[in-house]
Amino acid sequence: MAPVTYKGASSFSFTHQPKKFDVFLSFRDEDTRFGFVSNLYNALCQRGINTFIDNNLQRGEEISVGLLKVIENSRISIIVFSENYASSKWYLDELAKIVECKKNDQLVLPVFYNINPLEVRNQKGKFGEALSKHEKKLKNYKVQSWREALFEAANISGWHYQRSCSEFEFIKEIVEEISNFKLNRTPLFVARYPVGINYRVKPILSDIESNDGHIIGIYGPGGIVLDDVDKWIQIENLLGRCNWFAFGSKIIITTRDKHLLATLGKCCSTYEVKELDQDEALELLGMHAFQSNKPKEDYLELANRVIQYAKGLPLALVRIGDDLNGRTKPQWRSTVDKYERIPNKEIQKILEISYEGLDETKKDIFLDIACFFKGFFKEYVMDILNACDLHPIYGIQKLMDKSLITVDQCDRLLMHDLLQQMGRDIIRRESPQMPGERSRLWCYEDIHRVLTQNTGSEKIRSIMICSPEASKMKLEPKCFEKMKNLKFLMVSNVDICRGLKYLPNELRVLDWSGFPLSSLPSNFDPQKLIALNMPESRVTLTKLFMV
Repeated sequence: MAPVTYKGASSFSFTHQPKKFDVFLSFRDEDTRFGFVSNLYNALCQRGINTFIDNNLQRGEEISVGLLKVIENSRISIIVFSENYASSKWYLDELAKIVECKKNDQLVLPVFYNINPLEVRNQKGKFGEALSKHEKKLKNYKVQSWREALFEAANISGWHYQRSCSEFEFIKEIVEEISNFKLNRTPLFVARYPVGINYRVKPILSDIESNDGHIIGIYGPGGIVLDDVDKWIQIENLLGRCNWFAFGSKIIITTRDKHLLATLGKCCSTYEVKELDQDEALELLGMHAFQSNKPKEDYLELANRVIQYAKGLPLALVRIGDDLNGRTKPQWRSTVDKYERIPNKEIQKILEISYEGLDETKKDIFLDIACFFKGFFKEYVMDILNACDLHPIYGIQKLMDKSLITVDQCDRLLMHDLLQQMGRDIIRRESPQMPGERSRLWCYEDIHRVLTQNTGSEKIRSIMICSPEASKMKLEPKCFEKMKNLKFLMVSNVDICRGLKYLPNELRVLDWSGFPLSSLPSNFDPQKLIALNMPESRVTLTKLFMV
């Protein structure tokens, strides 16, 4: 016989909040675990529906915090009401939590297993007896909350299983229904705490509400714009031509590449999404770290360090806030110290998407700016990059289009601190333990180790040395001898012991402030040298090269 459906499941639309589980199963162990529920669970899993079943058979008096979190992180709850369901305080607490989550748009579906739905709704029979027993031992408000939860859940459309039904067909119908909910109403991701959204969305909404049929392009850096159309062919396949659209239709494209939107011309209205300001950043961090719109007063100093580190990037604020949630002040301090030294892998993985989409030349330009030229004037940097055959006119514009760098009003190249940290970490990963095997050196400690221990290699392409005033670095005569492919060398505040015996012939740029000798090494061939800058040096033009 076909299963009897109680009321028939109603239509439903999910919110956009992402969840860990598709389905949470609530049931009474002794009634249904080793038969009906076990078969239902297996059938759901076989259809690819991520289902949670609590396998802890030893239950305490109170429901665990972990299980409450699981219920919150489920899109659908199936409550299997059976004969002895209400006799357990654990399951009634579970039910109350499920009904609470229903208010936050969780889909709740009851199954009445060998029990009359009216008995549950009206709390008669075994359900009435169980609740009466609870009232003798517990406070009235507690039992009343269970009664209200039972009444609400029993009035939801669901399924009624009777002994005359085919259990196989009954389970099949439930799985089909759940599968339809899962596949046809896939939730979109939105931020848990959409701080700073309103005024940013306002101009976009006016475009969406207009009757004109056109495209809306939203662009910004990684960590703000997560979805990413990064190739023209993706847009072409999706859109064809603007006149294909019906009157009033809208296409919204999110990308990290501003130039892709420019190719759409008048069809597309573009909007840049910028970093959060100080107040917004503090609010977002507070929501994730404290579930409050501002950090606790005694954590404010540490919170401001996080704000300074994240520089308005929502991705960083969310990840760090979640990581710091519930931690003590010493733990906060230790964690923030670590972030400032070592990039967070989750954040870096997302930021690197834009970098990985570059060709090798543009990657080199990005890494040079990250390691050496952040804050330098654009024209000066372009001259250096041009000398190194990196074709910077197009390359720098491409980095700007992809929101990897910006140029300020004074024409200086700027980059978000986390992007700079990412770029430098990419170089460190070339050889974590041996800095002499990396392509670029900028860190004083690494350079000191390489030059004083003579551990350089042909892999080194660029070096920027700036010794602290208090401790000038002293270079050995042949410290550059192993660096055959060195193209860029910038030095200041450095002493040379016993002269300089070697400079690589591949050098294109030599910028040495305060060069302490009267001439360069006699074996240095400057044929490839394009830029030479030696201010405050002893060298004169007539004695520049020893013969």
